[in-house]
Amino acid sequence: MQKESGVYKPKQHFLTSYLFQMPIFNDHPFWEHAPLFYSSTSLPPTSIKTSTPSTVSLPLALPLDEDGRRILYRLLEYDTLLDSSDCQLEVWINLAKDLERFYDYFDGFVILHGTDTLPYAASALSFILENLTKPVVMTGSELPIDRLRNDGRINLLGSLLFAGSGYDIPEVTVFIQNELYRGNRIVKAATTDLEAFLAPNSQPLAVMDEHVKVYKERIWTAPKQASKRLRVQSNLCPNVAILRLFPSISIDAVRSFFQPPMQGVILETFGTGNIPSNNAELVEALKEAHEVHNIVLLNVTQCWKGTVANVYATGAILSSVGAVSGCDITTEAALMKMAYVLGKWDNPATQRRMLSHSLRGEMTEPFVETRSHRRHSVSTSQSSEASASKEMTTALGETLVNAEAAGLARQWSENLFHSLICAAADNDDVEMLEQLLHISGHFEYTDSGRIHPLHVAAGAGAYAACRLMLENGVSANIADARGFTPLSYAVRGRNCTPALISLLLHFGCRLPHIASARAREANIAASNGRLKQLRFYRLAGLTLQELDAEGRSPLHTAVAYHQTEVVRYLITPAKTVAVASDFNDFDQNELFELGGAGVDPNHLTGYGTTALEEARKRNFLDIVQILESASGTH
Repeated sequence: MQKESGVYKPKQHFLTSYLFQMPIFNDHPFWEHAPLFYSSTSLPPTSIKTSTPSTVSLPLALPLDEDGRRILYRLLEYDTLLDSSDCQLEVWINLAKDLERFYDYFDGFVILHGTDTLPYAASALSFILENLTKPVVMTGSELPIDRLRNDGRINLLGSLLFAGSGYDIPEVTVFIQNELYRGNRIVKAATTDLEAFLAPNSQPLAVMDEHVKVYKERIWTAPKQASKRLRVQSNLCPNVAILRLFPSISIDAVRSFFQPPMQGVILETFGTGNIPSNNAELVEALKEAHEVHNIVLLNVTQCWKGTVANVYATGAILSSVGAVSGCDITTEAALMKMAYVLGKWDNPATQRRMLSHSLRGEMTEPFVETRSHRRHSVSTSQSSEASASKEMTTALGETLVNAEAAGLARQWSENLFHSLICAAADNDDVEMLEQLLHISGHFEYTDSGRIHPLHVAAGAGAYAACRLMLENGVSANIADARGFTPLSYAVRGRNCTPALISLLLHFGCRLPHIASARAREANIAASNGRLKQLRFYRLAGLTLQELDAEGRSPLHTAVAYHQTEVVRYLITPAKTVAVASDFNDFDQNELFELGGAGVDPNHLTGYGTTALEEARKRNFLDIVQILESASGTH
């Protein structure tokens, strides 16, 4: 932006020429002495055709960071520059398509966008870009970058660092004023303040102070599709609108919103999602919109902070007329999510289900409480009874969806769906799971212990079921009420295989993010002498030297429980653990040819003692002999 005739207007090629001259954005000495590898011909191409005419700059290079890394980047500038107020869905779809064209050539992307509609743009792109595995950082500024006092320099520099420094944040984010937020969580809260953006119901994913702090547990980890690459969902429904209710709103104004071609309406309601319960005409108009006109209604609060919750009778009315709760989603994200969901799915029941669940971390989803038990087992015969069972299950599933679409018995329908999906997952019955997915549209059901069907499948060693769920959008690191992840369930299960661990790791599954919790899992295995389980923990990424909350590692625990063979395994030198690129080709015997864990026999407990000292204290002479031999002491 530059000022012309007293107002700011976009100016073509201004930013590119400015950045080339700025040492902080382009290290001139580096280019003077750069080896041939860094020549412009060896960097990604500039000839890729974009959605609208554009110019791609010569490469620029940031100065070295404190870790000795350097980011190389190019600028793509469209010939027609837009004020953000002029942006529409088509603009963001084209942005996504151009990003897809360059996707394989770059490690990350920065999108410069005006701040006025930045929350809409970031929300839209978070849904449009499916199977995203690279960072897409959006930013803008309140003051032009060439002014002496401005916010543009730090916003652009921070965005480049988060996009190119390998922080592994595969989301559409917004970097503003030293903080990185999920893009579909922000709102613009001030017209001219430099700190113009807020994320009322979300915390930053990362903060850039003296050091960069990344909160990995807050990152929305999309499943890493083995067979699916980045996909642009370009079919967005434009027939969506926002209806902000207010006291004494006329019924004619409300009904005018529900005329063709309207397909989805965001209802901005009072407080926790309330409407006037004594306005019978309003309630009837909303019911008519849902039942007669097939318009999808999404209930969001007018308040920035807080969530929709049916705690008052005035709020429960909306659920009774078919409105979906948007929980704590922002209005901007709700509008873009509605456009995405209505454009991607045709079935009304599926549309409402997708709106009620968090697809990109855009809302805090309440846990579904059910009466399902943690253990699920359904006996299946191997004759014609199995086919009859599948037909009966399919018919029951369709009945439940129809009941829910009519606003009937949502609680018991979700209870039964959870049980059906978990039973199929426990038996690795992919055919049944595919039928249930077709009926319900997703696998997102949990019980009172927050146990998800993916937990059940992983614990049962159900390889095919795990793969199906991960490939269809189930979060790789969904945790139960105790903090256990699918990878935890797999390692602890009796039917775990190297191929299953390899599959889960490929899709981004991790053990609990708290180090002491990971150590406790391994310590339990060590205390019970479960060598095979310890090998799986090592395959899953543990060093087996992690300390739990009491300051003990598996070696100290094995000594305390007199598990001699575990001690011997832990201190035996290790061989390299390699995760197979093709899960099914992972040789089952490889796991048991890996040698030991290579643990340092002299590493200390949290209170400063070695395993040898612990063994001597307990007079475990066989373990003392093993440890003395390993540590070279007598």
